[in-house]
Amino acid sequence: MMNRVLPRALLTVVAAIGISAVAPASQGQSSAPPSQKIILPMELIAGQPATLAVLDSNGHVAAGVRLVLSNGELVTTDESGRAHFLAPPDGGVMLARIVGGEIREATDVLPRDADAAGGLQITSLPKLASLQDRIVVRGSGFQGDADRNRVSLSGRGVLVLASSPMELILAPLANFAPGAAAITVGQGAGQTSAEVTLVQIVSSNSGDQQIQRGKKNKVRLSAQGTSEPVQLEVRNLTPQIVQLPHGDETAVRTSGGSDNSAAVEMKGKSAGAFSFSVSLENSLSNANVPVARDFLEAARKIAPADAAIRIQHMLKNLRDGNADGAAARKELRKISGSADSRDFQALLRAARRALDGD
Repeated sequence: MMNRVLPRALLTVVAAIGISAVAPASQGQSSAPPSQKIILPMELIAGQPATLAVLDSNGHVAAGVRLVLSNGELVTTDESGRAHFLAPPDGGVMLARIVGGEIREATDVLPRDADAAGGLQITSLPKLASLQDRIVVRGSGFQGDADRNRVSLSGRGVLVLASSPMELILAPLANFAPGAAAITVGQGAGQTSAEVTLVQIVSSNSGDQQIQRGKKNKVRLSAQGTSEPVQLEVRNLTPQIVQLPHGDETAVRTSGGSDNSAAVEMKGKSAGAFSFSVSLENSLSNANVPVARDFLEAARKIAPADAAIRIQHMLKNLRDGNADGAAARKELRKISGSADSRDFQALLRAARRALDGD
């Protein structure tokens, strides 16, 4: 197996003495380590080429991983950690699952005429993008075969992890400097560009601390590359060691200005190493409400009775022209643990991705 090293998909902060709270995935196994991740475009076009990728726990692309699609097709990632396939001929929600494991992700297969505009253009790009996270570029005229898209950031080539005619998912850009930049997509003699501000999230935690039971630890997060306040989502990766103020996820907003930081307080539940991830929360203006509804409709059909009622209420709040995306985001957090079904969880994650605009 050949693995090409990529930057980390998320900023993971590990506070430890001599140990790491996140163990690396084993290599060369046919079954899926729990921390592997499928990178799949949120939207495909029926019958058209597409590319997905698999990352291991260290953010490395993983070769030789077999996946089964919900239409029965089997695909295997190549040396670049990616797999090329054709989307199903009919529209609807499709799941991709790693063979021998429980990891899966969902995508929405749109009718063939969904990309009827045809011309090469970028229609949606986050105003702010984290250097430690993947960047999703949406538009039309892209190539489903990821390598056929020439993508650059301020003149430097960028790896396309996954793609469809309507979406490109770019590898994290941790080796770029924070600040204003231009993403360019080229096809043949044509090209299209869009502006983005790259943000680097830095933690005050030096990585040489250990929390004690009952003690509080305040971590300061700084957003470099912009003076605008940004919304950060913090996820607790070691809930057995520490607790956040409100469950295992919390949102904080930076102050803006030259300091542009925010503090997160954690309380020790037991002595030891702790870790958490931080990601930018996109503006609701980037939300893809129709696709979020498709995922929620699919989830409702297999949801437990109480969760199905809550999802139905969410669908009413996501009516076209009157979409309450903020309320839907909060509700998704509440029901995410309401069923053990891996398909159900994958559909909820996909709905949240659509509402988050990433």
